[in-house]
Amino acid sequence: MGSGYATEADSVPLLPPTTAGDRIQPALELRNLGWDVSPVGRLIQAVHRNEMSASSIGETQLSVLLASLQPQLQPAIFVFATVAAGATLPPDISPVCQFQEAEGVTVILRQDEADQARLPYQYPCRMITLTIHSSLEAVGMLAAVTQALAAEGISTNVVSAYFHDHLFVACDRAQAALNCLRSLAAQSGSPSE
Repeated sequence: MGSGYATEADSVPLLPPTTAGDRIQPALELRNLGWDVSPVGRLIQAVHRNEMSASSIGETQLSVLLASLQPQLQPAIFVFATVAAGATLPPDISPVCQFQEAEGVTVILRQDEADQARLPYQYPCRMITLTIHSSLEAVGMLAAVTQALAAEGISTNVVSAYFHDHLFVACDRAQAALNCLRSLAAQSGSPSE
């Protein structure tokens, strides 16, 4: 709402704020009235009402984070490229990440898209997504992950996004990185410990 971006959530009526003692209509009645009662809808509504901040979302406990990494290797090959400051991105690319730096815009995109756009790039790599929903305020998880990978001689470039962390590792080290991360999770025990 305050971001300036129109979203589908902006056109959906928000549930009225409730307190522990309030009773609201059953979900079916609310849905019939046009209310968004899905878990994601309720989360969006709570954030819009400022009942929860972005910092309250996601896991923060290090032992749970490490035991629940659940690394997932993405099928595509990704590359890092840059576009000079002030230049526009080629219209036919869909970066998974872009970051404005003083020297220009860094983009991470699929290698086939970079090739089609004739965009020079470096570091062909695979993306491993840590599927645990980590908090942006979590402390120590990425330090443990990168330390474990470094001990195996595996370079990684990390992108922390809102829900997950994504590791970009050289193509020829992707399986070794995946094995290393699975081993780290197993050594950390089950999330309930």
